[in-house]
Amino acid sequence: MLLAVLTISDRCSQGLLEDTAGPAVAALLRHQWCGAEILTSLLADDEDAIAAMLEKLSLDGWNRAWAARPYTGGHASRDRS
Repeated sequence: MLLAVLTISDRCSQGLLEDTAGPAVAALLRHQWCGAEILTSLLADDEDAIAAMLEKLSLDGWNRAWAARPYTGGHASRDRS
């Protein structure tokens, strides 16, 4: 099974804030699906970068997706995730 955890955060991607959500989700997935291959990635909230990563994942066989966005304390008008 292929699983991907993408954290979308400007502050985390800039090193201003530690990403705790992505590693927590990955740990839960590892616990639930012990043999799964899990890819983790940290991206800025940039529509083109997000689309490029999703396209890359789909081309590489990661063609089933479920997305969740935990509340991170605030949303900007430019949020795309």
